[in-house]
Amino acid sequence: FPYFSCHLPKAAGDCYGNYLRYYYDSGHGKCKIFSWTGCVGNGNRFLDPQRCNTTLPKFGVSVVNR
Repeated sequence: FPYFSCHLPKAAGDCYGNYLRYYYDSGHGKCKIFSWTGCVGNGNRFLDPQRCNTTLPKFGVSVVNR
């Protein structure tokens, strides 16, 4: 997981699936839910909020838990 990935915008992807995932919203400083289509996208995508909230601080990114 490259550090710069946490500053990328959410990317829904280009397929037809509907999977709930989480991304880091750098504007609000917290992890948020979004719908991922199942393919493509970028590195700012986490399976659950716990992974989002625990991965980012390792890179010095502050996460607001609300």
